[in-house]
Amino acid sequence: MEKLFQVMNLNNQKKVGNLTSEAKGKVKSTKHFPIFNIDNEEYIFKPLSKTKPYTTPLFAYSEVYWSYIVKTYFDNQAPLYRLAIYENMSKEQEKYYNKGTIVKNLVNHKQKLVNIYEYFLDHPENNLDIENYINYCEKFYDYKNILETKFLKNNPQLGRKIAEQILLSILRGDQNYHYENVNLIAEEEQIIDVAPPIDYEFSTMFFCPEFLDKHIMAVDAFYNSLIPISQDWLQTIMSESGMSKEEVMEKFQSANYRNLITIIKLYPDLITEFLAKLNKLMQDINTLKITDENNFITPFNSYYFQVGQFRYKQKDEEAAKKAEDLLKLVAIDKEKCFNEIIKETYFSAYYLTNIIQKYQALISLDIPNLENLTFEEIEKLLNEKTNFKRVLFK
Repeated sequence: MEKLFQVMNLNNQKKVGNLTSEAKGKVKSTKHFPIFNIDNEEYIFKPLSKTKPYTTPLFAYSEVYWSYIVKTYFDNQAPLYRLAIYENMSKEQEKYYNKGTIVKNLVNHKQKLVNIYEYFLDHPENNLDIENYINYCEKFYDYKNILETKFLKNNPQLGRKIAEQILLSILRGDQNYHYENVNLIAEEEQIIDVAPPIDYEFSTMFFCPEFLDKHIMAVDAFYNSLIPISQDWLQTIMSESGMSKEEVMEKFQSANYRNLITIIKLYPDLITEFLAKLNKLMQDINTLKITDENNFITPFNSYYFQVGQFRYKQKDEEAAKKAEDLLKLVAIDKEKCFNEIIKETYFSAYYLTNIIQKYQALISLDIPNLENLTFEEIEKLLNEKTNFKRVLFK
């Protein structure tokens, strides 16, 4: 695995164009990614952004690390990301760093990617309110209604692939797995497949490593997203808002809890396969090794994106310089950081395995409206009506 983290240096001679795309959600952003011809195939350079929240060189590491895990253990069609440097990037587009990753183009010239948000804007369904979606980082997105659309129920192979990508986003603790990250492949205006999973930057394991309190908050938010709302919180919201239980559940129930319950119900065979793959990953976890022999990870600050937002979005150079003075760059203990990433990966796989098995036991009881149960109601059902036991892995 060490060779995965070697850095590729790109040059203008192999550049053949640019990929330009604009986000369609309420949070607008335009991407300009150079395209390179390598061994007669198109590769896209994805530079690190100076304005994207919490960007550090570890965002690129996350893409390489998780693309390897996904391809090795879950989906052999998924492309591998590689660390890369393109020295002219900041000259061409000043809002980007020269560092980033490079990945093979997912589509040929007859095809195009259509993200799931764009698709349902053009093909609305009655029970799917997607128009008000906003792309926020540090947010877990609810895919229940998308998975239950007529489109995916009528195309179960597409639905299954999307469901697996949602499971993978949960495994890596993705803090920004929004609706523009799920891509369909269109050819001659017809949807022919789901694109392999891409975009792994916002993994919790790679998030704010130099600020332990912030990192722990992100880890806690991730694990809390896998369980339903507590009875105390439910009662507090109901008393303060006057909302009914059903209204509170609709607005505040954990997104990833709803996602898991929905996927287990709709794709039980996928869950069986996914658990086996998680088990294999846990067995092999100690063979994974992260390195930085090329010194790709230089001192950084996870809040340095504020400088970029002042400079490139708000055009306020005075505020940008003040932020530069305040936000000191930090050199992390790389070996310690890498070891923690692998430990957190193992625990995520272990915890997710047990959570899924718990919800499988619940679903076997044929209880209606599981999505509207509280944590305490679930624990009571498990204790009284099932023989659920946590499975331990060595």
